[in-house]
Amino acid sequence: MSSDESGHEQNKRRPADQRTTPIEPDAWLIAFKAFVEEYKRNNAEAERQSRAKTKWDKTVAVGVCIYTVITLGIFWIGWRQFSISDDQERAQLRPYVLVEFSHIAIPEEGKPLMIGLNYKNIGNTPVYDGTLYTIFTMTPDSFIHVDIPICLRYDPATAAPTFGKERSYSLPSELVFTKEQISSINTGTNTLVFIGRYCYSDIFGETNWTDACLYWEIADGEIKASYCDSFNQAVSNSAPGFFGAWRPWRNQ
Repeated sequence: MSSDESGHEQNKRRPADQRTTPIEPDAWLIAFKAFVEEYKRNNAEAERQSRAKTKWDKTVAVGVCIYTVITLGIFWIGWRQFSISDDQERAQLRPYVLVEFSHIAIPEEGKPLMIGLNYKNIGNTPVYDGTLYTIFTMTPDSFIHVDIPICLRYDPATAAPTFGKERSYSLPSELVFTKEQISSINTGTNTLVFIGRYCYSDIFGETNWTDACLYWEIADGEIKASYCDSFNQAVSNSAPGFFGAWRPWRNQ
């Protein structure tokens, strides 16, 4: 028996898993193509699932945004209704102070000028910590050139009622008019202006004020008093106001 025949016989007697059967190149190529196709199928499925998940995430995000907007809208509507109701309640309860001039004098040489003011509360609760600030000033133009204090905020827990329905004041001017001042009014060089600001608080601790303004100038050969174009008003539910200089009392 030759050596080739002997080797062939030994190979036949080996177990199947130990036989050396060479794989042709075409078989490798077929196996690689099969792997690539399987990878493509798996990758396409993964991309399809990813797109579906992204679409779902976007849908959820849009839904959350819509829900948030609706919730905020409902909250805003509820807050507005509460705010309107609260404002209406405050409007019904708070005091409203109006002012009338009960006495208006004419400036005379060597005398102070007397002004009478009558304040009426037409609201449903008392006036708290009422304070009257007044100025008498001579001005050559349509502006106020002096300051009066601001209306301060009050604490309703410690403030005391000033009056319920009505209170009157009789006020002398700080000015004792000289001959030159009376002459400047008669010639139209100056105008005498009075401004009274009544600051007060309500039961909610909000600052309010009522202004009154008069001016005296020569008219028809004599000094007469008239209401100013500005500062005759009642201001309520506002921040503390500052009445500063260079504010016009007469429309230009």
